[in-house]
Amino acid sequence: MADVMVEMNQNMSSMTAGVSRMSYDVNSMKTSVALMGENISVMATNVGNMEENLVSMGNSVEIMSYSIPAMTSAVVDMSANLNRMSHDILLGVYAFTQPMSYMWGSAFPM
Repeated sequence: MADVMVEMNQNMSSMTAGVSRMSYDVNSMKTSVALMGENISVMATNVGNMEENLVSMGNSVEIMSYSIPAMTSAVVDMSANLNRMSHDILLGVYAFTQPMSYMWGSAFPM
């Protein structure tokens, strides 16, 4: 009977050590779960902010999609105007470099 009591004491000591480790592990897990909860809350806020930014970016892209055809038209118009200006400059240069052309025609006989 004494042997059983001694073995039971050793088992109780071992079990107490196991429960102590388990308590420490549960306490660590509680802290980790609390931190995870805070991180999830921050992540939810960040996802909300990201959603707002995506909506804003979508609106900006929509505005750009309306502006690009107008800008393209403006560039085409500027190109046509530059072409006309180049032609006019060419006529002026010809008039000044060929002064004898005035004798055989109109003021700008080009």
